[in-house]
Amino acid sequence: MKRLVLHIYIMFMALTAMACQSNEVEATPSDKSAITMNITINGKTVSCQLVENSSTRALLAQLEKGDITYEADDYGNFEKVGNIGISLPQNNESITTTAGDVILYQGNNICLYYDTNSWTFTRLGKIEGMSKEEIKTFLYAGGGSVKVTLSSGSATGIKQTLADRKAPNGRYSLDGRKLKQIPNKGVYIENGKKIVKK
Repeated sequence: MKRLVLHIYIMFMALTAMACQSNEVEATPSDKSAITMNITINGKTVSCQLVENSSTRALLAQLEKGDITYEADDYGNFEKVGNIGISLPQNNESITTTAGDVILYQGNNICLYYDTNSWTFTRLGKIEGMSKEEIKTFLYAGGGSVKVTLSSGSATGIKQTLADRKAPNGRYSLDGRKLKQIPNKGVYIENGKKIVKK
């Protein structure tokens, strides 16, 4: 009886994990226009290509509800930084920025870089198609406070959900290990379908 309850529990957990994954959206990595966000300052709008991480997914979810507007100030002669009024998940790593980098700092500040800095923070994306001097002009570098508006850009590179993908061939245990041979008893996944052997 305990073994049956354990098998049912394991099967339930595996199916729950598969159901949660089936609704995730994935961008095609080779598509350079995968996910973008617009940044508007003083009536001029530029495009920022976003990286794929939980921070950008959370940011895009907020932008679906409406634009985010915040005040940004110069800091250290290399960035405009401001608190966006919400907290996003962090994916911190050691980064040396370049002009055009869009960075999340401490979960609730967005930094728009016009020069170089090295620190540990979360990369969100990069302003596209502008030289360093154009970025400095756009950000009003060294000129004091600016009002920044973030809005949804295009998402042309989103091709499919994980549920649309063809299931991987082969046999797998419920914890995701590839099986070399067919089990005599138990539950396993074969070519995306659950198999139960008694």
